[in-house]
Amino acid sequence: MLTGFRTAIKVLDRHELRIAAIGVAAVIAVVTLGSCAPARIDDANGAHVSAAAFHAELSASSPLEAGTPVLLTLAVKDSLGRNTGAIQIVHQKPMHLMIVSDDLADFFHIHPMLTEDNVLSVTHVFPHGGDYRLFADFTPVGGGNHIESFSVNVQGAGRAAIPLPSPRKPQPSAPGASSPARRSPSTSRTATSRTSSGSSPTSAASTWW
Repeated sequence: MLTGFRTAIKVLDRHELRIAAIGVAAVIAVVTLGSCAPARIDDANGAHVSAAAFHAELSASSPLEAGTPVLLTLAVKDSLGRNTGAIQIVHQKPMHLMIVSDDLADFFHIHPMLTEDNVLSVTHVFPHGGDYRLFADFTPVGGGNHIESFSVNVQGAGRAAIPLPSPRKPQPSAPGASSPARRSPSTSRTATSRTSSGSSPTSAASTWW
């Protein structure tokens, strides 16, 4: 009878261990899946874009010309190709648009705003002709943060080249000339203490360089 009882205890222990192992595996799976971030991929130009269903499309009201105001419109599309206006407000704006010239001399940070057509628009003036990159930063509701880039060419005169200044050469000192001696901080502090004990302010001020 005692042997049968011990056998039953061993079977029960193995059963409890099996249940505990299954519970631990379930917890690990939940934690792992919950910590997975949305997948992100790189476009052909190396800029980060989201692999989620949302994407943005850029259009302009007229050909891009330097010095001429143009209305830039970005339509955020869902997986069915529909414009969506459900965009989270991040840093007080629904979208942050960075515009950078190819030579990195021009940089703009502007904010397209939502319209009744569920698109984001902003008027901008490109100061010079040439190639520009536009980076749109936005967060659709349920879609995670997106950063998408666009390349555009602006017609017109480019920025004039700015020559770099030639390096300054050290000026040779005249023969026999010596640099003026500077007073040490300890000398200045000594002079200040003399001022407090009766020296005139003028003589004390003359001890400072």
